[in-house]
Amino acid sequence: MDHFLDKHPEIAEQLRKDPSLIDNREWVARHPELQEYLQSHQRLAEVFRAHPDAFMRDEDRYEWSEGDHDHARMRDRDERNRGELTSFGHFLGGHPNVAAELSADPTLASNKEYLANHPELDEYLKAHPAMGQQLAQDPQAVMSSNVVQQGRFGAKPVGPMPRPKATPPNQ
Repeated sequence: MDHFLDKHPEIAEQLRKDPSLIDNREWVARHPELQEYLQSHQRLAEVFRAHPDAFMRDEDRYEWSEGDHDHARMRDRDERNRGELTSFGHFLGGHPNVAAELSADPTLASNKEYLANHPELDEYLKAHPAMGQQLAQDPQAVMSSNVVQQGRFGAKPVGPMPRPKATPPNQ
């Protein structure tokens, strides 16, 4: 039923407002898709008609739970994407000429001739296909991403770390 309601939001909204509409034969007849669905899922229709309020509460709870899973998937995808962007920023931090050229023209990342002349970028993109795909879809967004910029300029310390000065022993 969840899938049906997802595909028919106007019916879903009306049933959420008034679950007893499921018992209104005229209303159901005005929605032939719903009528057909209920006829092909008679057991579900019986449960729905017997307890319309409870059925819609359960439906809303399922919808909410499903939304949580969608948000979790989106967070996971965003975290993976953040890792890809950070990695690409680190790569650019170690290749300042490529970084400058891509900043000036992000579409170069998809240019076969440019990649042939910059094998380190080509190898990186082959090893990171998700980043290659993002660059192909929206190169400007990737290059202007705060995560890429932070990776570029804040990735690694430049030069050796200073050593603390030794204190002379007390005489």
